[in-house]
Amino acid sequence: MKGSINPDQLHSALPVDEGFSLLSWGPAASSTTGGYLPAAVVREVLSAAAAGFALVLFDAGRLHAGLDGWLGQAGQVLLLAGPGERGLRAAAAAAAALEPLVPLAVIRGPVPAGMDEELAAERLRLPLGAYLPRLRGVAAAEHGGRLLAKGRMRAVQRCTRALLNHLVAGRPGEQP
Repeated sequence: MKGSINPDQLHSALPVDEGFSLLSWGPAASSTTGGYLPAAVVREVLSAAAAGFALVLFDAGRLHAGLDGWLGQAGQVLLLAGPGERGLRAAAAAAAALEPLVPLAVIRGPVPAGMDEELAAERLRLPLGAYLPRLRGVAAAEHGGRLLAKGRMRAVQRCTRALLNHLVAGRPGEQP
């Protein structure tokens, strides 16, 4: 890749739904790139997004060679722990790979028996960012293009509010 991406052009080119701009790569991009974009492309898009938006959320999925370098520039890293025992084990492995960064744990329910979200985050040795209980119908909503409608659910709003409070903490004058 040569050149750079203009943050204003990126901002104006993205679709906006309920105040959110979204940049995603679909199945066609995955099949043509083997599932990965070149690290230089990802870094350039993230750089333009950081310059053009007040808050950028990037789903890194599973980190792979060349993309982990941008993490050091992140203001805050969130680590989503999948539900149950298996999800916590996977999150623990991801947290170890992210060291020395200390991400906020987003615990997704249901949690294993005898545990709550605070104990789950403690087990990961991470600060708790938020808890997201099990939500029914997410896959169907995503498939049907109605995923943002799930954001109106109280549980999602509580989780989002908790995360925004963590993300804007320490930024004078900003309110979530």
